[in-house]
Amino acid sequence: MLEKGYAEHIPDDEPEPDDGLVWYIPHHGVYHPKKMKLRVVFNCAATYNDGDYGNPPLKYRMKVHMFGTTSSPSCANAALLKTASDNEEMYESEIAEIVRNNFYVDDCLFSEQDVTKTVSCVTQQWIADLPLLEKVSIPRCYKPSDFGTVRACQLHIFSDASNEGYGLTAYLWLKNEMGKVHCSLVMAKARVMPIKKVTTPRLKLTAACVAVRLSRILQKELQYKLTDIFYWTDSMSVIGYVNNETSRFKTFVANRITIIRDGSDPRQWKHIPTALNPADAASRGMRMATFLKMDQWFKGPTFLWESEEEWPSVVKACDNFPEDDPEMKPVVAATVTDESVDIMYRLLNYSSSWLKLKKIIGWFLLFMDYLKRKLKEKQESAKRTQECAEHLAKSKKTKVTVQEEKSRGHLTVKILEKAEVTILCYIQQQYFHDVISALKNPSKESRLNKSIRKLDPFLVD
Repeated sequence: MLEKGYAEHIPDDEPEPDDGLVWYIPHHGVYHPKKMKLRVVFNCAATYNDGDYGNPPLKYRMKVHMFGTTSSPSCANAALLKTASDNEEMYESEIAEIVRNNFYVDDCLFSEQDVTKTVSCVTQQWIADLPLLEKVSIPRCYKPSDFGTVRACQLHIFSDASNEGYGLTAYLWLKNEMGKVHCSLVMAKARVMPIKKVTTPRLKLTAACVAVRLSRILQKELQYKLTDIFYWTDSMSVIGYVNNETSRFKTFVANRITIIRDGSDPRQWKHIPTALNPADAASRGMRMATFLKMDQWFKGPTFLWESEEEWPSVVKACDNFPEDDPEMKPVVAATVTDESVDIMYRLLNYSSSWLKLKKIIGWFLLFMDYLKRKLKEKQESAKRTQECAEHLAKSKKTKVTVQEEKSRGHLTVKILEKAEVTILCYIQQQYFHDVISALKNPSKESRLNKSIRKLDPFLVD
């Protein structure tokens, strides 16, 4: 907040207010690892220095209005009324009156019943701006006559989108043998919002796609040997899409990512704050009087005229997209089961009663125990080679069939409980195989589905 001028330190020698009414608002920063932003949280319930008020606090004051305070609605309303008064001469007085009398907080409650009148008002504003087009002047030459020999030549393309449309601007960046830099506007495009509703992230991705197509055109037409090409956007989602190597996206996004990746390298894509993005004007539009004063549209952002060390720092793209991202293609895990081999699968589909199914599995477990006992007996008899003949003879006399063994045993509560656990373990292994694998490997727990992870699952041996 201090670096951006939102707040300032109060000098120690500055006198306290005469009325003696001073309030201090404790605050702390909360860092979001995925958005890579630090959000300031004001906590009026916090205690200072663990309740020790012996040391005086460091005093700062806000230079801008804060949101969320009691005075915020009044400040916003006062600013709105001031704007209406200051710009009343540029528009019809009726518009200023609508702003004064028909706003509730930030919502305009006025509706023009006459559509023709509304269209006429907008048209008049557009016609009033037409004469100002004569003042638009763009140099013919990209390079000044006294610039000297070009040692480096770069193409910088900026893209942006809003709820009204999307646009982009392209600038030729030149550096001579003395290290002097010159920037000039090469081309710009602006398109209105499609009739079919499209989300802003999709529009920003579309603008980035058009930027790559524009780059191909300029590379063919410009008579300069480009040393570098950079694409700038204020959308972290676009940066993430372009740099993504693992996730799969829906058709709309996937097709545009393919075009971008085919025509550019992910390392060429840079993030820029919205305030420094000249394409923001193309995506939102503005009155001609304001546009003529916008130097960064005609000359490019000011940082392009400075050394490359002063350019916006590189922001690392997020490798993993949130699982609830609307553009993510759902991952479907299919398990192929061979019914001829998987006995448990056949048993589950054979019975429609839970109790009957448990009984079937219970008898199945008893039969498995019987086979294990017989196998154990056989292994023990093989060790006693000197009694082999006698043991085999005894076995023939006391041969027991499977049906007889079943009739001897009986289903107990313990066997039914074991059958229930066996069924549940089988189903979990079939439908939650990825979850079980992730829980067995702690390094993969972050890949769990969000709906599963919030249940805090764990393995029970």
